[in-house]
Amino acid sequence: MRKTLLFTTLIIASPLSYAGDFGLGLGHAYGGLGAQLSVPIENVRFRAGLGAYGGMLGFDQAITSRQALGVSFGSMEDYNGMTSVDWHFFLGAEKFNGFNFGVSILSGRRSGSNFLGRYPRETFASINLGYIF
Repeated sequence: MRKTLLFTTLIIASPLSYAGDFGLGLGHAYGGLGAQLSVPIENVRFRAGLGAYGGMLGFDQAITSRQALGVSFGSMEDYNGMTSVDWHFFLGAEKFNGFNFGVSILSGRRSGSNFLGRYPRETFASINLGYIF
């Protein structure tokens, strides 16, 4: 799954990197602890995060000049098929730039199985902290 996500991230990011924003941070939007490449187009931002614990692809819709709601898909550590609903708050003067933090509700299933079969789907909260250049 990680190789597929990395390959997909590179394919999406490489032609768009000249127009994108680069960020560093921690939380699932940054692959745990890692980097994020995002491409803002008016009030929408498409993003790919890759880090030490996994990767996510997602998009955000600005709801104010400093807030955005989004959705992410990917994998983190032992969880496959992660989906999340994200809220981001940007401290910068420009939309989608500067220091940011957010709260997300994630849902995913652990890879592998236990003695009863597949692991059940789990839902939990996550915090993201980062800086978008």
